[in-house]
Amino acid sequence: MRLSPRCLAGTVIALLCACESAPPASPAIDWEEAAIGLEQQALADRQFVWHTLRGEAARVHYRPGSFAARHAVMLTRSGDASVRRAIEIVGIEHYEHPVDVFFFDTRADLIAFVGVPATGYADWESSSVFLVFSPTWRAFDTHEIAHVVSINTWGVPVEPIWWIREGLAVYADGRCREHTVQALAAEYLRRGELPYASDLIYRFANVGEMPGYLGSGSLVGFLYETYGVEAIHRIWQQGGDAIETVTGASLNAIDARWRAWLENVESDVEPEEWRRVIDDGCG
Repeated sequence: MRLSPRCLAGTVIALLCACESAPPASPAIDWEEAAIGLEQQALADRQFVWHTLRGEAARVHYRPGSFAARHAVMLTRSGDASVRRAIEIVGIEHYEHPVDVFFFDTRADLIAFVGVPATGYADWESSSVFLVFSPTWRAFDTHEIAHVVSINTWGVPVEPIWWIREGLAVYADGRCREHTVQALAAEYLRRGELPYASDLIYRFANVGEMPGYLGSGSLVGFLYETYGVEAIHRIWQQGGDAIETVTGASLNAIDARWRAWLENVESDVEPEEWRRVIDDGCG
């Protein structure tokens, strides 16, 4: 899902003001598990000094004096909730690894560290995510944590991967600004601009960033809510060509059913707000 006109990323979660109370209770996860990958690099990087709060499922890292430091307790609770949502989405009872969530003040800081133009980045191998969080930018933790949990549970999706990998994460989050993903997909449909399912699956890069992310999130949500998590799991592991085998319907029929389903979704997006979504993304 687009976070700005210049980058790809993340998750949309409402970040609400919360009182800074005592840290969460002692975790149920073995937090002494060895760090690997980008997580280890971040903790060892002398450019950054990290403070840490441990939740039940997420471990939040933030720099002293940062915007994240002022909201560390709330971010830890949000991280725990995001892990629970990802666990629910993939249909498992427990995710065995702690998820480390690193917060950066600026996009420039994040890019300098991860090396790609993004405001959210998931390193599934180390079960860690890296996010920008500032007064003008919300953290997309649910989206990125959904990447970590889904790939570590189901493996890397079979090609073509973009529509289902990003679609599942967008569906897990469920919102863009003040609207649901399905409401915005319904608005695309009302405007005659909703991509076809075949284009989302096989030509994701050609449909445009916002229609690609929101369309894929809506399509995956339709498949998930109509055919169940096991159907998504099978398509994830067998590829888009398996949709007909898994659902018993052709891709054209799935596309028609999806559009009919969206016809029943209320779309009340004001023109000014629609333009904000198109121009600025979901951040």
